Parts: sequence; structure tokens; C-alpha cells
Amino acid sequence: MKKNRFFLLMLMVIVLCFVSSTVISTVSLYQVLQKHALKNGEIIAAGIYNDINSRLLEPVIVANTLASDHFLIELLENEEKMDAEEISREMDEYTTSYMKNFSYRTVFVASEKTKAYYTYDGFYKIMDVENDEDDVWYQKFVDSGKKYTVMLGGDEEYPDLWLIYIDVRIEDKEGNLLGVCGVSMELEEIQKQIAKYEKQYGIDILFTDAQGNIQVGSGDAKKYASFLQKLPEKIIKEDDHDDYAYEKEPESKNYTITKYMEKFDWYMVIHNLDTYAYINNYVLISANVVVFLLCLLLLGISLHVIAKRDRGLFNSAYTDELTGLYNRRAYEEGLDRIRKDVPSEKRIVVAIFDVNGLKEVNDKLGHASGDEMLRGAASTIRSVYGSYGKCYRTGGDEFVVILEEPVEKLSVLNESFEKAAEKWHGKQVAELNISYGAALSEEVCSIDEQIILADQRMYFAKKAYYQRIGKDRRNY
Repeated sequence: MKKNRFFLLMLMVIVLCFVSSTVISTVSLYQVLQKHALKNGEIIAAGIYNDINSRLLEPVIVANTLASDHFLIELLENEEKMDAEEISREMDEYTTSYMKNFSYRTVFVASEKTKAYYTYDGFYKIMDVENDEDDVWYQKFVDSGKKYTVMLGGDEEYPDLWLIYIDVRIEDKEGNLLGVCGVSMELEEIQKQIAKYEKQYGIDILFTDAQGNIQVGSGDAKKYASFLQKLPEKIIKEDDHDDYAYEKEPESKNYTITKYMEKFDWYMVIHNLDTYAYINNYVLISANVVVFLLCLLLLGISLHVIAKRDRGLFNSAYTDELTGLYNRRAYEEGLDRIRKDVPSEKRIVVAIFDVNGLKEVNDKLGHASGDEMLRGAASTIRSVYGSYGKCYRTGGDEFVVILEEPVEKLSVLNESFEKAAEKWHGKQVAELNISYGAALSEEVCSIDEQIILADQRMYFAKKAYYQRIGKDRRNY
């Protein structure tokens, strides 16, 4: 009993000391924030800018990846030599793969030679770029000489739905125009995120062009009319494009902050930013931290007792139960770490694998045989690549390998993998065949583009395999 009382007394002393130090720190933080309120306003603006800009950049990156894809370039170069039905089918499969991977509204390819317009339904129509008002955009874009353009517009079927359209030039090695490709994406999720920031900080967020025309926002444009009329003369300064521009609003402690978005030639405008109001949020956060840490301290003894069990659960959360490889959750967190922490110049290899014939094995021999096949694929991949990086099972029959350790000759590793897969024999399944595609970091600009490229190469390897054995991959 005495020991318990002593422990409680010591716990109370520790808590009181912690609370006192937190209160002192909070007061000091409040005073510092008052002195640097404008700078902290820029921190809020930077956080919003980075979030929205990254969301808007995704379709730009994907559309540019499409335009530089050697497979698509070769299709357009050989378009007139191919049967109309064949080129339509190839375009259908190609654009559909991007539609499914990124949930875009539209993915299209337009040919310069034939003026054929292809979508996820294959051949759609022959464009009349001079007379048809739905097609004149093509010639205007080509004549502009721009590598790509970003436009906003509605949808014919759903007038209230806002879309962002990305058009990109497709050129051959000599710079000759082969056509135009592009994607469109719904802006609903981005508008919801803008509204969330507006509610959180009590501000108005707009994205405008150089003339003050609103491109993206969540509010009524009319209430910004007088402000936007003066906007161009305030922010259109070439030398200031890399900086945040401030303007104090008359008879108010509020500010307007603007930031140039180079990829879109837009401006982010944060209106009615109260540089002192959000200081209270920091105080509230600090108070919540105190309560949280107090509860954490009281729970410390209990957590210590179950620490070993928790570590076991932690490890199992990142391991695929069937194969023993890392699972999808570990894969996603691994990608986040690479995006944030790995230098862009570091050499990384991404390889994507897909087991051929799993559906037929499951249908004819049962799922136990299919599981044996998946375990065989996992052990084969791990035996070859496991010493150089991490191996993941990301889906039913899909595996990914990310190699961050130096790999002198990737071709040698790939050859070893093919031999290992060829030698594999199970108790219930006679053979193992796996299609794969690999991409190097120096071929692209980001890990996300690298994954897209590796996936495309795996897809075409798989297609070649089924053509070679004369079977329909959808039924096999």
C-alpha cells in the first residue's frame, strides 16, 4: 500500500512538473507567434499551396508520361500501316489502362496524320479541326506551339461538374508532331479540400489566371469582383513569381497573400487571412497536447506490459500472411518514404510482377493450388531480389520489388529470376510463369512515373506471353 502511495505521489509530481513546463512553453510560443505572425501566415499559405498544387499536378505528370511513351509513339508512327480495327483495339486497351489506374474522366489520343480521335472506346471519330466547334481546340493548341496546356471546363452530360483538361503534344525523335494526347479529371475532391481549409482558417481561397479570372474556388465569384479587378496590377511581376506577395487590407489586420503557380500559369490567392486569429489554434493545440501526454503518461505502465505483444502485432500488420512478403500497407508507406526522404539522384529500380495462369489454376485445381502458385512466385522473387531490396505482394497475383541497394547489372538478376521461375515445380502445380516489367529512376522524374512505366512494361510483357501461347488473358 505504501509503495502504491509513493508511486502515485511521484506520478503527481512528474505530471505537475510537466504541466508547468508546458504552460510556460505555451505562453512563450504565443508571444513568439505574435512577433512573427506574418511569417506564420506564409507557413499556412505554403501548406495550402503545396497540397493543392500536388493534387493538380498529378494529371499533368500522367499526361506528359503518355506523350513520351514509346509504345504510343510507335502506334501513331505506324497508324496508317495498321488495320483500322487493330489500331482501335490497341488504343482502347491503352487508354483504358490509364482510366482504371487513375480514375480519370477521360483519356484520349488524337492523330495528326489521320485526325482520328481515340478514347477508351477505341476509335471515336475523325476530327474536323477547321469547321467543327468541338474540334477546333486541336488546331488552336497545335498552333500555340506550347508543350502542354491546362484548361477548365464543364461536362456536356453533367453541366455542374467541373473538370480539369490537360492536352500534351506527342512528337517523334526529330520533334515532328504526331498528335495530341490528354486526360481530364474531376475537381470535386480538390474543391472539397479548399472548402476544408477555408473553414479551418476562416479564409477565402481562389486560384485565378493573370487577368483575375477564377479557375478554381469554392465561393461566389461575385463577392470578389472588386478585389479581382485590382489583382492583375498587384501580382503580375515577373521578378516576384518565386515569392509570396502580401497586401494589408484597409482598416483591418487581415492580409491577402498571392503565390504564382508556374505549371498552370495561375495564381493562388488567400483572402481575409487574419494573421493573429490562428494563434489561438496553437494555444488550443498545445492544451490538447498537454491532456494527451498526461493520458499517455498514465497509460505508460499498462503499455509496458503489453509491449511485446504489440510489437508482434506491428510486424504482422506489414506482412502478407500467405507469402511472408511485405504487404500493400508496407508498400504504400515505403513509397511515401521514398517520396519524402530519398534524394532524386539516387538510383532506384522498380519491378512489377504478375503471375500468369492463376485464374485457370484456381478454376481447374482449386484455390489451394492457386495459393501454392502464389507462394512459389513469392519465394522465387525473394530468392533473387531479396538481398538487394524489398519484395511486396500488392494484390491478388501482383508483386512489386523496389531495389535501393546498388545493382550493377539488372539484366543478370532478371535472367536469374527467369531461370528460377522456370525450374520451380510445386506439388499440385507443374510450372510457374510470371510476366514482369522494370524501370530505372534515371528514365523518369519521380517514383510515381517509375511505377507507371514498370507497370506498362509488365502489361505488354503479359500481353506478348498470351499472344505467344494463343490464349485470351481474360480467361486464363
